[in-house]
Amino acid sequence: MIVYDLMPIAKDKKQINILLTIEDAERLKAIADKQERSVSQMAAIFIRECLDKAEATKDKGAA
Repeated sequence: MIVYDLMPIAKDKKQINILLTIEDAERLKAIADKQERSVSQMAAIFIRECLDKAEATKDKGAA
């Protein structure tokens, strides 16, 4: 069986898979819908914000 990727991934991006509880997935979808974004886009934004915050906190502790 041959499977084709219909959506090519940009060269500067990496695809990952995550598992969420049903409740968290529904919460994520509700927020994405309100902002007219896809669930994937919304998850990427939340992850980026969390990473930025974690790095900023780490930098403050190193000073």
